[in-house]
Formats: sequence, structure tokens, C-alpha cells
Amino acid sequence: MTEPGVTELYSWAPDGPQKSNGKASGNAMDAVGVQLDVADVCYSVFVNGEERKLLQNVSFHLEPGDMCALMGASGAGKSTLLDLIANRKHIGAWSGEILINQRPRSPFFNRDSAYVLQDDIHIATLTVEETIRYAAWTRMQEGTTIDQREQRVKFLLDMMGISHVKDSIVGDAMHKGISGGQLKRLSIAVEIVALPNLIFLDEPTSGLDSAIALEVMSSVRNLANQNRTCVSTIHQPSPEVFALFDKTVLLSNGRLLYAGAADEAVTYFTRPALGYKYDPDQNPAEFIIDVCGGLVNPEGHDFPRLPEELVDLFEQSEYCQKPAERLSTAPEPLIYTRRHATTKLTQFKMLMHRGWMSLIRDKADTRAGVAKNLIVGVLIGIVFWKQADIDEPFYDEETGLPTTDNTNMTSLLFFVMMYCLMANLQAIPALCTKDLIYRRDLASFGYSASPYWLASCLSHIPMVVLTHTIFIVMVYTTTGFPSDGGYFFYFYFLLLLTNFVSYYFALYLAAATGSAQLAFAIFPVTFLFFSMFAGYTIPVEDVPAGWIWAPYVSYARWVYEGLMVNEFEQYDDGDQVLEEFYFDDFNKGDAIWITIMFMFGMMIAAYFALRPAASKLVRFEDLPPEARTKKPKKKLGGGAGLKEKLIVEDEKPVDPYAVAFPTRSTYDVAWYRSNTGEVQQSRGCRLVFRNLTYTVVNKQNPKIRTQLLKGVSGRAHPGEMCALMGASGAGKSTLLDVLAYRKTTGEIGGDILFNGAEVTTAIMRSSAYVMQDNVHIGVLTVRQTLTYAARLRMDEKKFDTKKRNARVNKIMDMLGLTEHAGTIVGNEYIRGISGGQMKRLSIGVEIINLPDLIFLDEPTTGLDSSIAYEVMAAVRNLANQNRTIICTIHQPSPITYFLFDKLLLLAEGRVIYFGPARDVVNYFTTSPYQFPYVRGTNPADFVISVGGSFTAAGNGKYITGAELASYYAGGELCRVFMENIDTMIAMDIAAVGDAGGNQDEEVSEYPTSTQHQLYVLMERVFIKTIKQPRTTVATFMRHIFVALFYGSIFWKLGDEDYTERLAVMFFAIMFMILGHQQAIPALFEDRLLFYRERGAKAYGAFPYWVSSFYLQLPQGILNVLVFSAIAYYMCGFVEGHFGPFFLALLLSSWTGLFCCQTIAALAPTGQAAINFFPVSLFITVVFAGFIVYIPTFPLWLRCWAPYVSFMRFAFQAMVLNEFSGNEDLENSDYFIDELGFDSYSRDYCLSVIPIFTAFFAAAVLIALKYVNWEER
Repeated sequence: MTEPGVTELYSWAPDGPQKSNGKASGNAMDAVGVQLDVADVCYSVFVNGEERKLLQNVSFHLEPGDMCALMGASGAGKSTLLDLIANRKHIGAWSGEILINQRPRSPFFNRDSAYVLQDDIHIATLTVEETIRYAAWTRMQEGTTIDQREQRVKFLLDMMGISHVKDSIVGDAMHKGISGGQLKRLSIAVEIVALPNLIFLDEPTSGLDSAIALEVMSSVRNLANQNRTCVSTIHQPSPEVFALFDKTVLLSNGRLLYAGAADEAVTYFTRPALGYKYDPDQNPAEFIIDVCGGLVNPEGHDFPRLPEELVDLFEQSEYCQKPAERLSTAPEPLIYTRRHATTKLTQFKMLMHRGWMSLIRDKADTRAGVAKNLIVGVLIGIVFWKQADIDEPFYDEETGLPTTDNTNMTSLLFFVMMYCLMANLQAIPALCTKDLIYRRDLASFGYSASPYWLASCLSHIPMVVLTHTIFIVMVYTTTGFPSDGGYFFYFYFLLLLTNFVSYYFALYLAAATGSAQLAFAIFPVTFLFFSMFAGYTIPVEDVPAGWIWAPYVSYARWVYEGLMVNEFEQYDDGDQVLEEFYFDDFNKGDAIWITIMFMFGMMIAAYFALRPAASKLVRFEDLPPEARTKKPKKKLGGGAGLKEKLIVEDEKPVDPYAVAFPTRSTYDVAWYRSNTGEVQQSRGCRLVFRNLTYTVVNKQNPKIRTQLLKGVSGRAHPGEMCALMGASGAGKSTLLDVLAYRKTTGEIGGDILFNGAEVTTAIMRSSAYVMQDNVHIGVLTVRQTLTYAARLRMDEKKFDTKKRNARVNKIMDMLGLTEHAGTIVGNEYIRGISGGQMKRLSIGVEIINLPDLIFLDEPTTGLDSSIAYEVMAAVRNLANQNRTIICTIHQPSPITYFLFDKLLLLAEGRVIYFGPARDVVNYFTTSPYQFPYVRGTNPADFVISVGGSFTAAGNGKYITGAELASYYAGGELCRVFMENIDTMIAMDIAAVGDAGGNQDEEVSEYPTSTQHQLYVLMERVFIKTIKQPRTTVATFMRHIFVALFYGSIFWKLGDEDYTERLAVMFFAIMFMILGHQQAIPALFEDRLLFYRERGAKAYGAFPYWVSSFYLQLPQGILNVLVFSAIAYYMCGFVEGHFGPFFLALLLSSWTGLFCCQTIAALAPTGQAAINFFPVSLFITVVFAGFIVYIPTFPLWLRCWAPYVSFMRFAFQAMVLNEFSGNEDLENSDYFIDELGFDSYSRDYCLSVIPIFTAFFAAAVLIALKYVNWEER
């Protein structure tokens, strides 16, 4: 409703889909339509007994065909409201009413509504068409024919504008696929495949440029025009996108400030009663968000209106419609007889088909699985070559001890079984990704848990069978097993069942944890448990009374028992071997059905892990009285929990505006300038680039070369901000990386001149590169982060501690971070500073040495318009200090856009405009193409749309980027620039000479000495470690637990327990190695920070290498000492020899640490490292001398293989330490001879292990220095 006398403030609307005013379009796909009423909704969560109100009395009404935007500043509660309405909240308490056609939501609400998540998660190897087809298979009504499904798929492909990519794979980080905008439209198509009446979308334009965002939201507008009610949270929409909405709901701190027509929101806030002033050239969406966020003051007021005041004013206005007035007669709701659209059988068929298709398509994973099993099979064949062809007797007639054939066969069977136990370890990450898709589809009633569970259990069978067959055939034929069909079938089938149990256990871990890192932390403990009680290391009947139950729950025991009986029942002396292991009374057929029972047990465990958790969302009236009145507990003493520590206590009077608007910021260019004070002015850097080209080679076909930059030229002066812009794929980030010398692949052509000369070390030292991703140490505070940056990037000879601290304070003042100096930075697990503060901190880290030239890659990504302006205002202030700024940016607001001096606009890798940022609109509107520009349109959105061929020229035709580039190249703007470029370069050289600069002066690669870098990095690691004690304590407790575990099993070993003593020592070493496996994902996280700081020349590889392990070495001493003391004395090892025992384990732990670090440094991805770890572990374990005695190796293998296993020398040292000269062990010398440990002394073996430690440590250093997996 527009008040009399108030003119329309903006009348433009985008080309394409128009509002339908709630009327159906007449299409056969039109919806029945539903009304949505939200009445007095409140929502709270309870943290430590304290109620936190996230929504307070929110009410609004939507008609069929309405497209509604939920908007507000960050933290306003818009996503919370969307989740609550969409029935996606499962925790907390709420009150009020959410009505669909005047009735409460039915149990089938999720089936007749769609919810599009912010993150686009799909199966990467499927095509776009297949992804929609599989969704249609289970979400369309049971009985729908294949032709009808195909028609629906085609309709959605056409409607969402993705028909041209229907045969392209979706892709992910490892598979190149469709673009971000296409991916978002695919997500929408998947969710609306059943054409629901109600559609919810959570931030559908996040991370998209304005042109792609308009494409996506235009598709949503088409859905609304079909009489569907669409509700979407959105931040920073362009005017064109905002004009697509019929209604808007504005929130602040969970309170409703406005609900009504979107095109009347500006009119409402500019009414005299509210007093806000609107500039017609401003984006209306940004204006109303600024009002809600407290960034705009009413005319004549020094402060913004508080949310409570705005709520009262809205409720008193005629714009506020009371619930009774909003309700009207509506059709009866659709009643379903079941929760899902299709039967479980149909769901199972689809999920099986989808699972098989994705498995077949993932050729890389298939090749990796085949290669791994082939390599391990070949290695086992080499080690155990023809050693399965054994002869009687199996015991020495003189000593009565097992013969070599006996020990080799039992070891071979055990080792093959152990590999099958961990054969599916690498499947965990993929299963975790699929679990995310499953949780999404489950919430949408796409299918139920049981069909997904069954399909997950069955669809992977072909891959398990294929890889298992390759492994078994290689092992069976090379080791000389009997050529008996019955023997082979039993051997093959029992180990195949073991493989299945292993896979279903991985499925259970993925479903139960949802995290690959957590699953990998749990796996080694379970692996050691299963293998320890298999009957090989300790006979079943010899297990201590307290652990007598363990062999029965270890499926490895039954598998090993079956394999042993299958092997030795054919020999006369076989009974004696089986009696030694207590396997003599066992029927090998029982191993089959027992393993099948374990397999089904793992499957059932996975099913219960997959089942959705019960909702904990309750009505306020259903809360117990004590829950509503419970007071938060106060901790006694000086200790404070983590959440309490995150709250910065301030004894100053509480600012009501800070409380009401927690994300409110008044930081603009003037504020930054006033807070900068006296600061060193930059000498400036004059950047000129001419005819730049950049070419990459196709990895699959090296003959194919793609040119991404084509003759790009431009320049930037000191004191200027230059924006690199263009539609997605235009080449702006590529150009930024080339200019900053950050490209690690491809071929670069053309000239890049800094102050008239080519790049030098001095230039690189005086430049900074702010990456798009914020990579920091989450447990450090803002001040600590900047302080360490200052100590690493400022010359310690020129800047003492006082000067560095002064610089840190100045940078915090310049960037508005002073009030957050003591707040921790935070990460995905720890609450810290906001997104805008995080981005300003990233800028502060890079400019701590006040560089002359600053590159920024998409600094506003993920930020709303006000926070984006806050960040770029700080950057503008840096440019005002005579610094040169080059920045890629997409979808800036007008106020942010006009901070830039120059604009270089790209399309298809070519320049289509380079000149003053303020003149670009006039350039295109006055060109022969006469692109239409409507007043009020964001100029940044306009030029991106033109460059991406999204806006038609005046004649209605769409102009390609190549044509626009040709027009620019032949125009006056380009001609003048190119003709004067040599003159500019000469002037740059002269200007540098006049300023007294010396470009020929020698400058070291790093600003600080290696010794200084080492000291600072070591201190930073120490502070990081003490600030997150949980990991350290958990590792320490794990060592205690496993030591007690071993000690309780092998309590006070007797004089005849030779094998048990060997087992304790072997598995103790193995635990020391496996304990570092879970660190591989963490090492990859640290590697990101290393790449960033190394690229900034903050330090070299050597100081980082030392800091990465120096603290873990003393921690290892403590952990291993405690472990050794407990295990050594509980197991009753020989007195007086504890020192060598401890030393062998300590050196093994250190070597295992460097081995894992080497794998992480050499591997391109965490998945690759996890795949390679079992192979490297196999080589270490198999030649250690426990599973296979060294003398039994063939001569050609024995002469070198045991010497490449550091575990062999550790194991030999421990055996000699225990057995050599031990009079209590009568046959100790015999075992030493049998093991082949008589050639080297204990001390010699201990002296060899440090050589391996040094080798792997050096390998880490070399990899850090020369291997770079950061492809830019």
C-alpha cells in the first residue's frame, strides 16, 4: 500500500520473469497453492541452563504464488526462522503457530515442501540429468511411469536453464564439473522434482556474482509464478534480484521490524513516523538491511532506532496485519496415506541403481582400489614366495619348538586376514560425503533409512568382490597354496566375508561419526583390539580372566581359527598345531556362519547409526517448570570454561546499541582515516602490465592447451584502487595471480613491470597478497595473530619489540580491531570473531610491514553489504596512504564499488574496459551497442551483466565477450593507453629515481634471519599447544589406556610365554606408529597456513619444519615413558632392562611421526595420503621379523628387505633386550636364532633407528621445500 502523495521510489524491474500477483500461469505444472501463516512465533535455545531468545513474536502471512525474502543483518535470526517454518529445527523450544492453509503442519509436511540447502552437495560422478532423474524416481508419486518421469526431468532442465549441461558431470573439488550457478539451479531442481506447493531456500545466492544470482532467483520466480509459495533467506541481493520478490520479512535480533510487500518496504521506512531518508540511486535491499542493522540514523537523530522501537512502530502502523485479518478460506490440505511418495521397494531400486552408477563412474577410485590390492598382493607374494607349500613335521624333534614352515604358515594366514580387516579404510571419506546427501534427502522425505541402508550395504559389493578377487588370486598363486578347489573356495569365501565385515564397519563409523577425521581416530584402537584377540598373538585359552569375553566379540578370531583349521586339518601333525592355538575342537564351517553373523551385526549397527535422531524440539508449554526457571551455573574458583572465556568482560556501562545491534558497524573511510593517525606513507609502486597471456595444459590430454588470458594490458598508480571484475570464468582471479607472481602452473607471456622494471626480491618483499580464504590459528587472539605476523615479517634488526608492538596497535586501529584485540580468532569448532573482522584480520596480517603494493582476492565473499563495505573502506584507507591496491571483487554494493578508482573489466580472458570506475556505465550506454541502463541499478551488477552477455544491447541482441573486447581494442580509450604505455614506464623509472629508490640494492629473501624465524615459530606452536590441551591430554590418556590394555592381557608373563612376549613388543611398536595416523588430516590443515605464509616470504621451509615437530618430541618422551613403565612392569619383563625398551619405543614413535609427516607432505590430498598409508605400513610391518621370520625370506629378499624397515631394528633391539642373557628363559637363544636376530647387537640396532628417523625427517624438509601441491 502506497500512501497518498508518496511517489514510487523505484519502478524498474528486471528483464525475464515478472511477478504474477499470485495468479497461476495456466501451465499444466501449476501448483494448487498454499497459504502460509506464521503467528506470534518465538524460539529459544538453552545453553548451560540459560535461555537465549532467537525469535520473538514473529508474524506474517503469505498467499499462493508469493515469493518472500527473509532479510536482516548478520545474526538477525532469518535462517533460524526459515528452519523453524520448514520443520528443520530439531532442538530448542518454541511457541506460536505455523499454519498451512489455516491448519497445523501435517506429519507429511516435509513431503509436500522443498528445502534447498545453502551448500550444494551431490554425487560428483553423476551427470546433471541423472541427478534429477534419480530424485524423480522416489519423489514422484508411486505408479508414475518412466515416460512421465522423463517428461518431468526435461521440464525441470528447461525451466532451470540447465538443459545444455544435462550430460555434464556434477563435479566436486576432485572432479571438474558444472559452474556454481548451475550447481545451485541443480540443487533447486532436485528439491522441487515433485513440484511442491511450498519451497524454502537458504541463502541461494551465496558465493555467486550478481548476474548468476539473478539467473538462479529468476528460476525461483518462475516457480512462484506457477502458484507456488517460495520463502528464501538472502543477503546482499542486487536491485534486480530484490525486485523479483513479492513480500519481504525484515528481522533484527529475532524481532519482526516489517512484513509486507517488498516494493513497499522503502516507502514504509521513509514515512514521517520513522523518518529515514532514501536515495533513489541506492539499492533498496541494502537500504532496508542497513536500517534493520542500525547503520542508518533517522533524519534529525544522532542514533539509530532500537529494534524494540521499530517493532512498536510497525505494530502501530497500517502495514501490520493482525493474524485474524490475514486468515482466509483455503482449500483442504492434501492428505497422504504414507510418509514417502514411493514404496520402500521403489526407493531401494533407485538407490541401488544410483549407487552402482556412481561406483562405475568413479574410475579414479576404482583404479586406486585395484592398484592398491594388486600392489599389496604382489608384495605379499614376494615376501611369502611359495612358503604356503609346507611339509611335516611342524615341530623340531629335539627342542619341540615350531618349525619354520609352521611359523611361516600361521604368520601368512594372520597377515592376509589383517589386511582384509583394514582393506576398506579408504572408503570412510566417501561414505562420510554420501552420509551428508543421505541426511539431506531423509529430511526431505525423499526416501527412508532402511532402503538407503540396504542399498549402501549391497551396492558396493561388486567393488569389494573385484578388489578382493585380485588380492586373493595374487596371494594364492604366488605363495603356493594347495591347488584344491574346496580349499581355495573356503579360503576365498571366508576372507571375502571378512572384507564385507570391514566395509560395513567403515559404513558404521561414517554414519556414527559423520567425520572422517574422528573415524580415523577410532579405527586404530578397534583394529588393534580385533587383531590382538584373533588367537595369533595370544592363544584363546590363555587370555586373562578379565578379558575372556574379548575373543568372542572379535570377529578376527573366528576368521583366523577357520583359516587355521582349513590349512592344518589335512596334515597328521596339524592337530598339534591346532592344539597349541586351542583351535583343535573347532569345526571350520562354523567360522562361515559366525562371520556372517558378525557381518549382519555390523550391518544392523550401521542401520541404527543411520536412523535419524529423535527431535528435541518442544513447545514452551511442554517444558518442565525447572527448565524454564533454571539459572545458569556459576563456576567456583578462578577457572572459566571455554564459552566463558570467549566472552570479553567489560566493566564499562553497557551500550544499548551494541546489545541491540551486535553486528552493527560504523566503520567507514572517514573513521579509518581518523583512527590511522600518523602512519608511514608508502613510496608507492607503479604497476604496468602489457599484452599478458596465460596458457594451461590439459592434464588428461597434454596436446590440448587453453589460453585463459589473451593480451591483457593495464596499470595501477600509487594511491589507487583498481578493481578486476567480470562474470564467472572471465579470468579475473587468474590475472590477479599472474600479476602477484603466485601462479605455480601454466605459461605466462607479456610484460609485468614494477616501477618500470621487472620483478625483484625487493618488490616481492614490499607487496602483499590477501587470499580469499581466511587461514589463521583459531586459538590465538587477534593481537597474538598480528604480533606473530609482525615478528615474522618485520626486520628484527630495524624494529625492536617496542616498535613492533606499536605497529600492531596501529594496524588494529587502522582496521578497527582494537576492541577485539583480546578475542580469539576462532574456527569451525571454536566461536571467535565475526566474518568481517576475520577478513580485516587477514588484511592486517598481510600489511603488517606496510607494503607498497597489495593484492586482494575476493575480499568480500560471504559478507553482507554492510560488512563488505566495512572491509573495503579499510582497504580504501590503505590506498589513501599512497599504496597501490589491485582487487578482484564480485557483486559489490554501489557504495563499495565507488571506493575504486579504476576498473579493469574482463570477458573470456580479454579486456572489454579499462579506465575510471565511474565512467564505465557511460562507456557502455554510449557505445554503438547502446546497452540500456536504468537509474538505481548497481553499476557493478550492470557491467558484470554486460560482460557476461546477460544484458541485451539496445537492439535486443546479446553481445559476446569477444565482440566487446574487439570494440574496446579498436576504441579511443585503449588506443591512447597503449600509445602512451612506453612513456608511462619511463615516467615510472624517473619517479623512482627522484624518490631516491634503489632498485638494484640487494635484499634478502626473508625479512628476518632463520634463527629469528625459528624462535618465533617455536613459540607460536607452544602457545597454540597450551591453548588447546584437549588433544594433548587425549593422546596422553590413550597411551595410558592402551598400556593398561596390554598389561592386563599379558599380566606377569611366565617363563614359557615366548610368543606372548614377542607379541607385546611387536604390537607396542605398531601402536606407536598407528598413533600418528590420525594426525595426517591435521597436518593438511596446517599445510594451508604454511603455503600462505611461505608465499608471503614470512619464513622458509627449515624453521617451519623444526617447529612442526620440536614440541611433539618431548611430548612423545612423556607419553612413551608412561606407556613403557605401565606395560613393562605389568607384563613382567626382565628387570634392569627398562631403558633400552623405552628407548626403542621412543625412537619408533619419533620415526612414525616423521613417516606420517612425509606421507602428508608428498601426497596431493588427504585422501591420497590415507590410501598410501596402509601400503607404507605393510612394508614396515612385514619385514619387521615378527609375522615372518627373517631367515625364511628368500636370499635375494633377505639381503636387503629387512634393512628398509625401521620397525625391524626396533623389534630386534627389544627382543635382544628381553631374551639375550635372560637365564629365566631357557629357549631364548633358540628364538633369537629363529628370528634371525643373532647378527646384530641390541645397542647396534638402537643406533640404526635414528638413521631412519633422520631420513624421514629430512624427507619432510625436502618435501616442504620443493613439493608444492597448491595449484594456482
